[in-house]
Amino acid sequence: MIKAEINYFDLYDVRGGLEGIYNSIGHPPIVDVQLSSSCSHGYTPYDLETWPGTINFCYDFGTIRTNYNRSMCFNEYLYVSNQTYRNWLENRVCVKRASAFRNGTTSCPTGYIKCYSGLCISGNQCPITFAEISSTPRNYSDGSSTLLSNGRYFNIRRQADRPGIGTFSFNIG
Repeated sequence: MIKAEINYFDLYDVRGGLEGIYNSIGHPPIVDVQLSSSCSHGYTPYDLETWPGTINFCYDFGTIRTNYNRSMCFNEYLYVSNQTYRNWLENRVCVKRASAFRNGTTSCPTGYIKCYSGLCISGNQCPITFAEISSTPRNYSDGSSTLLSNGRYFNIRRQADRPGIGTFSFNIG
């Protein structure tokens, strides 16, 4: 006799994980990034994130309530609509993706460069593997540092022993 156990789960619970996997493998690797007022030829605008917004809520006596009587709430906060972030400060994020790539190969065809284990990228530049905005330039042998208009630096790396970045998100902090 075979016993089968089926566990049910809410698909919403795994949505974030599935989106992360798709975003990492569902797009060609990013080979270059620009932060500028407009995107140069060969670069496409990139939407950073969509903030989901809020719902109406009451915040009284240290308690947040979403199901409340408006006439009994002293500190009501109205909903804020979702918002898609397209800029970092005054800079548009522009990406250049690999025009072609091959994965799971031991040798690269002509016109491709060997990058991360088994990854060949069309052209002569491996994907970006690390990006940060910092107060100081980083002098990585496998990267570059660009001074931004606010005095900070946009630092990137292309490490041959690491997989490339497929998506960007900016964390505030």
